[in-house]
Amino acid sequence: MDNRFEISTEGMRLLHEGRPLWQLVKELVANSWDEGANCRVAIKTNFIPGYLSIEVEDDGGGFRDIADAYTLMAPTMKRRLSETRGRFNIGEKELLSIAYSAYVETVGFTVYFPHEGGKKIVTNDRSKGTLISVMLDTHMDEGEATIAKLRTFIPPLGLQYRVNGELIECDQPIATTWATLPTVLSSGPNEPIRNTNRKTAITIHKLDNLFGKESGKGKIYEMGIPIQDIDVPFDVNIGQKVPLPPNRDVVSNTYLQDVYAEVLAVTLDQLTEDNASETWVRLAVEDPRTTGETVKAVMDKKLGTNAMLSLPFDKEANEEAFGAGQTLINPKTLSAIEREKFKAVGLSSTQVYSRPKNTPELTGKDLTPEMLQVKEYTEWMSSQLLGFECNVVFVNQKQASHLACYGGREFTWNIGTLGKKFFKNAPTKEQDAIILHELAHDRGSDVRAHGTQFVHTLGDLSARALVLAKHLGEEGWWKPN
Repeated sequence: MDNRFEISTEGMRLLHEGRPLWQLVKELVANSWDEGANCRVAIKTNFIPGYLSIEVEDDGGGFRDIADAYTLMAPTMKRRLSETRGRFNIGEKELLSIAYSAYVETVGFTVYFPHEGGKKIVTNDRSKGTLISVMLDTHMDEGEATIAKLRTFIPPLGLQYRVNGELIECDQPIATTWATLPTVLSSGPNEPIRNTNRKTAITIHKLDNLFGKESGKGKIYEMGIPIQDIDVPFDVNIGQKVPLPPNRDVVSNTYLQDVYAEVLAVTLDQLTEDNASETWVRLAVEDPRTTGETVKAVMDKKLGTNAMLSLPFDKEANEEAFGAGQTLINPKTLSAIEREKFKAVGLSSTQVYSRPKNTPELTGKDLTPEMLQVKEYTEWMSSQLLGFECNVVFVNQKQASHLACYGGREFTWNIGTLGKKFFKNAPTKEQDAIILHELAHDRGSDVRAHGTQFVHTLGDLSARALVLAKHLGEEGWWKPN
C-alpha cells in the first residue's frame, strides 16, 4: 500500500537531540552485534575544530536492503527473534537525524546525507561490513562521556569490540541463571509485536569488572547494551529482548522486581547484615517467584538466625518465643508482603509457640481445693490491681514449657508444668510472682512480650500490690472462703 505518512527530519532531530549521545550510538553497536559481527567505534573530539566525529564499523554481511538506511519502521526479521535487539528499524536513523552530515557505506552502496538535506545513493565496491560515519556540530562536551559509557558494554562471547582502538573485554560472570521473563516478539513477517514470556539466560557481573570501567551503580543490560541504573550491586545482563519504550532507556517496575528476585536467588552468598536491608532485596523478597528458602536465607542475614515475627494478638506465644531465646521482630518494621512471606515459611511466634487452642479446661474433680483457692486469689488480685475479676482456668499441657499465660482477660494456670503441689499454702511468693508477671500483660505490653512497656507495667502492678498490702495489713489481706 502507498505510504500514509511523511517523516519530518527536523522534528526527529528535535526529538533526539536532547537525549544522551551514547544512547544514540548504542543503536549502531546493537545492530552490529545483531548481525554477529565484530564492531569498532571511533569518536574524535578534535577531528575538525568545533565538530565531533563518530564512526561505527562492523565486518558483517552489510545491509540486506539499502533502503533500511533511510526508512523508518520498515518490517524487520529481528522482531521475530528474541535474541536480537531490533524492533522498529529506527536505531541508526536516530543518530543520523541529529548529524551535521553523515554517510552509510555498506556492501555495494553508499548513502550520503549532506548538511543541506536530502540524500544521495551511489554504488561502491565494498565487499564486507558496514561503516556509519557521522559529523556533529553539537555534543562536543559529550565526547569523552560517550566513550566512557561505550566501554561499559558487555560484548557477546566470541566477538571483538573496540572503542577508540581499545579492546573491551568482560570477566566471567559471578553467576548465571535461567528464568522465564516477559519479552516482545512477532510471530511472522506481517504480524504485530506482542508481549510474551520466554526462558532466557541471565548473567550477573561484579561492578567494575569490565576493563577500564568506572561505574557507581549496577546496571541492567539487554544482551550487553546497558538500559538503566539499578539498585542491585551487580551488573545484570538479560539474554533476550527486554520490554522497553521506543527510547529503550527504562524498564517497568514489575519487570525490574522479577529480575531482582532472580538475582537474589543466585547471590545469597553475597548478602551481609548491612546490605540485606537494601530496597532491592525487599522487593525481591516480595516477588511471587521468590521461594521460601530464599526468604528464610534473607531473614537470617538481615535479622539473625533466631529472628521470629511477633504478633500482638498472641502475647503468650511471643513470651514463650522470647523465653526460648528468639529475637522477636516487630511486624511494623516489615512490609505487608514481607510479613506474609515470613509467616509462609513458619517464622512467626504464633506458628511455633502458640499454645493449642483445643486444650480442655480442667473442671470438677480435676480441681483440688488448693487450686480453687489459688483461682479465688488470682481473681481477687486481678480485681484489686486491674479493676476487674479476670476469668481463671486450669489446663494440663505437659508438652508446653509455660507456667501460666494471660490474654483477653483470661488467666490460665498450667498444672502440666507446675504440678498440683505448687498450689498449696496459697498465697505464696512464687504464686504472687507469676500472677503479677501475667497480669502485667494486660496493660499496653508491647509485641516483644518483655519489652520496655511490659517492664514498666510489671513495676507499676508490683508497687500497687505493695501499697495494697500496707493499707490492708495482715487482718485485711485476702482470706480464702
